[in-house]
Amino acid sequence: MGSNAQDIKVFSRKQQLLPEAAFQELKGAVQGEVIIKAWIREAAIIIFCETDQDVAPSLKYVQKWDLDVAIAAGRHSHYGASSTSGGLVIDLRKMRKVEIDIEKKSVTGQGGCVAADLEKPLEEKGYVAVFGANNETEIGGITLGGGTRYLTGQHGMVIDNLLSAKVVLADGSVVEASEKSNPDLFWGIRGGGSNFGVVTEFTYKIHEHKGDVFFGIIAFSPDKSKKLLGIIEDLRKDIESADGKLVWMIALARFPGQPKVHPLVLMFYDGPEEEAKKFLAPVVALEPFVNQTSMKPYTKITDPMPAMAPNHNRVSSSNATLTSPFDAAVVETLIDDLDAFLNKYGEAVTPSKVVIELRSYRASAAVDPAATAYRSRAETILVVMEANHDDSVSNLVIREEVKAITDKVKASKKQKDPKSEDTFNFNVSGGIEKVKDAYGENYPRLRELKRKYDPNFVFNKWYPIPPAEE
Repeated sequence: MGSNAQDIKVFSRKQQLLPEAAFQELKGAVQGEVIIKAWIREAAIIIFCETDQDVAPSLKYVQKWDLDVAIAAGRHSHYGASSTSGGLVIDLRKMRKVEIDIEKKSVTGQGGCVAADLEKPLEEKGYVAVFGANNETEIGGITLGGGTRYLTGQHGMVIDNLLSAKVVLADGSVVEASEKSNPDLFWGIRGGGSNFGVVTEFTYKIHEHKGDVFFGIIAFSPDKSKKLLGIIEDLRKDIESADGKLVWMIALARFPGQPKVHPLVLMFYDGPEEEAKKFLAPVVALEPFVNQTSMKPYTKITDPMPAMAPNHNRVSSSNATLTSPFDAAVVETLIDDLDAFLNKYGEAVTPSKVVIELRSYRASAAVDPAATAYRSRAETILVVMEANHDDSVSNLVIREEVKAITDKVKASKKQKDPKSEDTFNFNVSGGIEKVKDAYGENYPRLRELKRKYDPNFVFNKWYPIPPAEE
């Protein structure tokens, strides 16, 4: 027990004071460390779980004493889903064991693992697994949210590579979810977030991968924005001819001390340098003032990039999609909106950015949208706004600013294509979209699944799905 429980007052969601006996009960039920009165959102209790047998009694405990519960591992939630005010946090950070099975072409990581825990030992054996762009991201969040990035064009989304998972349900039972065991639960956790239980173990397909990749940032002065936007359709055509190996990320950001937004290009190519430079040629022809592209080991490119890392500890984000073919006028307006946002809040929101993702959808779109809870698989152009800010401005204010900017992008798409859907990438969203819209036609099935596995709505943090009525 990390604090003297007698000195701490912990209340249930109905504001009933928990007795001292409640703390002794919890201490005796789990092996992991228990801390009373933690620092994240003033959580009352944090349990650093070491096994499934710590998670199960923790879930029973929060229901017995009617406590709010949050699940934490990597803490990459942009709107506080990994923390709770006055409740209990189930923290998985101590559960980071990894097992590689070359014969079965699989890797298994516990729920507290970050991507680097799996990527680095896999690279030593000549393999990769599909995760995100940042290897400090915890595998649970990116998997339960769907998961895309550099290898998705070749191998599909993270959830398309998930073979099985171990899930602790709200009633404390530990079950396997796979195509053969509890297939309905397996369907739900692939994009359904933490709505159905605490996932303490993930097993993924792995893919052979030899040699380095071509990767790096190219930066332009603000006056090159229009020319860069003018070649986007050509870059998209190259992507389709590259068998899923080519990814372009266009970032719009402001360098410290500069008055205008600069365009930056991040290039990924999973192939030899000679081929990569052919694809890079039209971008270099625009005369960037920085070109940091070169061949690198895959695990080096997923290390966090200091130049792109936030210098504030609060983040609000949202995303939208653009029409195809690429509409440069919408992005020019987006640049103006980002400039206005940065001018309005100054250093309080530096560095905030907008990222436009250009990748192949061939592999991910080959999966039926109804095959997993995550259904936004159609080819698109993803736009993400990520606002990093300090505590001088409220989260709610920044969320509304971010939503207003991305809503304008959504409106422009609706105007051109009234039948288009408002689809989202859960992993980069700030939780400000409507859950029903996020899941679309899969929503009714998810509500039925919620009634089966979590009828008391214990898990209610990340895209919370209410159970279907009886």
